[in-house]
Amino acid sequence: MDYFIEGLALGFDAIAFGLVYHSYRFKKSAIKSIENVQFVEVDQKLVDHVASEPSKKLDYVVVRGKVIALSSPIRSINAWNTYGVVQKLTTREHLVTRHNFVGFWSERERTIQEVYNSIPFALRSGSVDIEVADALSAHCLDLETISDVYEPISISLWDYIWGFFTGIRPQGLQKTEEMVREGVLLTGIGELALSEDKATLRLQPSQDGLPFFLTSLPLNTLTKRLEGEKQTLKYLSIVFGIIGVGIMGMMAHRWYRNRLAKKLEEEEHLRLEKARKERRQRARSNNHEYSDNELCVVCRENPKEIILLPCGHVCICEDCSNDVTNLCPVCRAEILSRNPAYIS
Repeated sequence: MDYFIEGLALGFDAIAFGLVYHSYRFKKSAIKSIENVQFVEVDQKLVDHVASEPSKKLDYVVVRGKVIALSSPIRSINAWNTYGVVQKLTTREHLVTRHNFVGFWSERERTIQEVYNSIPFALRSGSVDIEVADALSAHCLDLETISDVYEPISISLWDYIWGFFTGIRPQGLQKTEEMVREGVLLTGIGELALSEDKATLRLQPSQDGLPFFLTSLPLNTLTKRLEGEKQTLKYLSIVFGIIGVGIMGMMAHRWYRNRLAKKLEEEEHLRLEKARKERRQRARSNNHEYSDNELCVVCRENPKEIILLPCGHVCICEDCSNDVTNLCPVCRAEILSRNPAYIS
């Protein structure tokens, strides 16, 4: 328990560092994979080219085309003339919370609902359609905001009083609708494979674990954005790393100080023990004749010098106290501690 607070802080810092560093490594590998990505010309020859590959796929390519729905498109719930293939509906609650009973109030928000709707779609380039598989698993899926509506909540007097005691006061609801609209240009980066009918192509997540992208950004702009995110994560990794090293340094310094203090305490204890034994030896060498009641019950040579606790018997000398460790020689009670006894 001596290092509980430091250990807790170090644990949280290690978790944060691990998450940030993992994201940094992912962004770094994503940038490297995009730099080495294979550009393909989308035309009728592309199907034959993929079919000629031994694995019937191209491992990591970039294609760009117009979004085309392969079934009835999704109609926007707020813009009736807008249709898309992927829809995200988010509801956030805006709150005002108090940090403690007499503290200050601050605004925050929490997501209370997040729903995705999607239909099969393809990227059309010229007369060739490339079906997109598992779009929601893309590491980067750019959605366009269709509507963002904030609806304030009217608070009654009772709600205001209840919020004062609970420390939570609702402010309103924010409803956001985002979509991948039909007809927009989308850049897809992933694995290009033949579909099950062997006649069309399908863009899907890479089986090698490379990142899958569906973005409206050009490739160079996407690279710049990832580079900026990578730099931010790099600096955060450095910060959390320095904090972790600092906490470990504080723990090591505290451990060294405690060990040094314990060592000095032990040395002082040994010095006092040595001085006390020397005084005992000088007291024994004065040729004083001891009666039987004054002699140690074990060796019967030295005087009684040690009191045993909790029984309280003064029955052994200091030399024999090193051998008598468990039970009192007189009453057989358990020995919990022992102290020098000075009999005048």
